[in-house]
Amino acid sequence: MEGMDGDVMNKPLISGPVPLLAIKAEYLRGSPQVLRKLEWLEQNGWDQVWRARGDGDCFYRSFTLAYLLRILYAPNPAKEAGAALTAIQATVPVMERVGFQSDILEEFIDPLINVIVSFIDPPHGQQPTEFTLLQLLQDAEKSNCIVVALRLMTGAHIRTHPDDFAPFLFSPVTLEPTTPDAFCREEVEPCGKEADHAQIMALASALAVPLRVAYLDRSDISGDDVINWVEFGEQKGAEEELRPLTLLYRPGHFDVVTKDHIMQAALVQTRHELADTPPVVPTPPPQGPPVAAASAVAPVAAAPAVASAAAASQEPAEAVAAAPPADPAPAAPTPAVGTGKAHTVDPATTEPSEAPATPPSYSAAPSEPAAASELAAPSEPAAASEPAPSEPLAPEAAPAAEQAKPIV
Repeated sequence: MEGMDGDVMNKPLISGPVPLLAIKAEYLRGSPQVLRKLEWLEQNGWDQVWRARGDGDCFYRSFTLAYLLRILYAPNPAKEAGAALTAIQATVPVMERVGFQSDILEEFIDPLINVIVSFIDPPHGQQPTEFTLLQLLQDAEKSNCIVVALRLMTGAHIRTHPDDFAPFLFSPVTLEPTTPDAFCREEVEPCGKEADHAQIMALASALAVPLRVAYLDRSDISGDDVINWVEFGEQKGAEEELRPLTLLYRPGHFDVVTKDHIMQAALVQTRHELADTPPVVPTPPPQGPPVAAASAVAPVAAAPAVASAAAASQEPAEAVAAAPPADPAPAAPTPAVGTGKAHTVDPATTEPSEAPATPPSYSAAPSEPAAASELAAPSEPAAASEPAPSEPLAPEAAPAAEQAKPIV
């Protein structure tokens, strides 16, 4: 069998999950088509493989593991297990009808029923886990009993639906068509006989569970989906919890291929919680009275000062030169932040009043407002060679022409 190792009987009946790269490593020198399909599976989230022993019973062991994992990671495991238990119990009368003895059936079917019941009402602290499921399927006695039970279910379904399976019933030795009874007696019920299309279709129908198989062969598939998927049973839906059991088939061998169950279960649970939670409508913040910006008020208050400055500019320059010495200039007012004004204190009222902020004069003459033509001109920075004086100049040291020059 391609990609299979020797010494099969020394391998476990079913193994824990390993990365899909473990399968890919076996084909690095093999078929490029198979490598391409393995890469596609990995890129689309199918990153785990659970390997079954290649002893002819690999399909039934893989089916059992995938069946139990589907229940374990269902949104409601108890409900899913109840539906599975009903389907299993419904096969018992069918098997009795084709001639199987009830006491023998009970012996083989009990391990499967017991593990299904453990999902419905588990003892405290003994809920099923991946580890306990692997322990069950690695127990040779219980695992082989489940394999026999599934084989008998498959044979009973083929025998009771002969018209559905007649086109698929051929003897693998002679390649001649055979009867349902002969096919089941020779190819279905004996352990160690590999499963083919008819057996897969019969078991999926008997237990009413959707199943699909990813075929890793050398065929070329066109389109985005490079995997040759073969589906069996009724496909219930696209939701993660309703997806079918997924098996990986290499010529002559079946394994289980899965996505990360823990992550997928968390995503499904989150999706259900979000569906049950009403949407949160954001509450708008409270609306207070509108506040006028300070910068919008400043030009209106400064307008009278500009007009008075223009009127004062009509005095001749000689009057400015002959003006008597002024009282010591008051301290420069502190400008109000963001308004372009300064706060001064009236001694009579002790209330702050607003006045336009003007730079202090360093001449002996009283501070005169600048001419209107000078107000319109842009301010020029003082020369770097003229440092700002620390004290006012003497009255006689400043000519009239320099007194009229604005100080920046």
